[in-house]
Amino acid sequence: MSILKNFQNWYLRVFVVFSFLFAICFSVASKPIIFVDDAWITFRYSHNLAYYGQLNFNLNENVEGITNGLWAVFLAVQMRFFSGSVVDLVLVNSFILTLLTLYRIWQIGVFLKVSPFFAVIPPLLLIVTPDYFSALTIGLETPLFSFLIVESIYWFIKGRYYIASLCFGLLFLVRPEAIIFGVVFSALLLNPTVSLEHGPSFVVRVFNFETRRQFYEFLKIVSVFLFIWILATVLRVVYYRDFLPNSVRAKSVQFDENVFNAGYEYIFEFFEFNLHFLIIFILGFFALVYTVIRSVRLDSNQSRLIWRNSVHLQLIFISVLIISLSFIVAIRNGGDWMPAYRLLSQYGALYSILLFALFGLTGKFQRVSVLAVVILFLLPFSEASNMVFDRVKSGEKVVEVYQTPGFPFWDDVAGRLSVAPLNSSDVVSAEGIGYISFNLPDVYMHDPLGLNDKHIAKFGNDASPFGKKDIRYTVNKVAPTVMVWQYVGHLKAVDSNLLDESYTTYCHDYCYSWRDADIVMVRKDRVDELGGYFEGWEQITIKELFERE
Repeated sequence: MSILKNFQNWYLRVFVVFSFLFAICFSVASKPIIFVDDAWITFRYSHNLAYYGQLNFNLNENVEGITNGLWAVFLAVQMRFFSGSVVDLVLVNSFILTLLTLYRIWQIGVFLKVSPFFAVIPPLLLIVTPDYFSALTIGLETPLFSFLIVESIYWFIKGRYYIASLCFGLLFLVRPEAIIFGVVFSALLLNPTVSLEHGPSFVVRVFNFETRRQFYEFLKIVSVFLFIWILATVLRVVYYRDFLPNSVRAKSVQFDENVFNAGYEYIFEFFEFNLHFLIIFILGFFALVYTVIRSVRLDSNQSRLIWRNSVHLQLIFISVLIISLSFIVAIRNGGDWMPAYRLLSQYGALYSILLFALFGLTGKFQRVSVLAVVILFLLPFSEASNMVFDRVKSGEKVVEVYQTPGFPFWDDVAGRLSVAPLNSSDVVSAEGIGYISFNLPDVYMHDPLGLNDKHIAKFGNDASPFGKKDIRYTVNKVAPTVMVWQYVGHLKAVDSNLLDESYTTYCHDYCYSWRDADIVMVRKDRVDELGGYFEGWEQITIKELFERE
């Protein structure tokens, strides 16, 4: 009997893994994989750490222009010991971490007494969601972030609090806003009660421990992630001489009505294209309110409200609260320029976990609720299916990877500059700095949007949602050897006659208007050596370009 049971378990796990593998391959076929430019900024940090021991953008210049330090270190270790392109390395990591994440979500469902076959549905629903899958494959930290979210919750509900606390600490190293996970985790461990002893007013009793030993155990558990937070902050202050990543400072724009409206529109569009996520969140929100009301009772003294705590209530609380806080982050940032609504879709795993928690509330109606989810599953599945059909019909490659976000301009410039005779005293400035900088590993790069420049991050003007800018500082103080601009309008802050006196400008392809022109500017003293590498491009003055409407 034991042999038969083991065989059934083995067969079930093989079925689950192959279901997830098929779904991942299906998602890969549904749309091209496109790396965003910011991913290449991270890759440059990883490269410098792997080969020079410096987690810096420019060697010997300590500026933290990334917010995904653990992802950069994770890639750096592999770069040091494995050969091959960084694109292949990142895709393999994304594939493995995604598969592990889906499998762990399934295990959470099984732990919550959902049928093992039904428990496959929520993670499948997640991975065929186009925006979520795109967020996993843009080259940034989402695969590691999603994996650690699921790991932390899995070990939490299993009662392995020290491992969960470690995961919460690591989440903070992947993205700083993940600090909220540790806060929520601590609140659940505290298991607060509400006292009525002082009349009608409610007094929250936080330290609800029966013995001093339980209190000390709580302190030891939270000390794990607190130690990681404190250590990371100390290392940041010592190494980068700042409490915050420079990239966070650069993107901390002044909050106003325009920023609020942009963030609100960002959330609205996310749910417009991911209606199933909206349905799950709304159900979770009302389920949280309902279960909180039903889970509270007066104790025998009629003096305290006691939570009838359950793992389902805990998961609903975690998921709804953190998803809600992700909305606040999106509104505060005014949305994000990256594809796939990354600020929101990176929390996609929580929607699957929330579904499992909702299953637990349906009781004897669980099969009906699963059937409803199967119908819900058809929303993203039909969208992804249409994408696959359209690609096959049009003759596109089933698997296609773009290293840059659809801009031939960046490929062309990076290729030309990588063979140009740039020396140690040259400075290259690029508005889209990631891909170009990775292809120029030995060249000093200036970031005009401030993520990798402390002066601009501190004193620059808002260029939301990309960062900050101080064009006069870039042109007059830094005076780069080569400047690369995708939006020429930035240069209106500087006198065009002075620019034309100092730089020779080459316009790539479309040059009918300054609003759409892509240009490269070479400083006059280096035109003889570098100008020839832009042969065939239209040579134009900035003044003339601004006159073109």
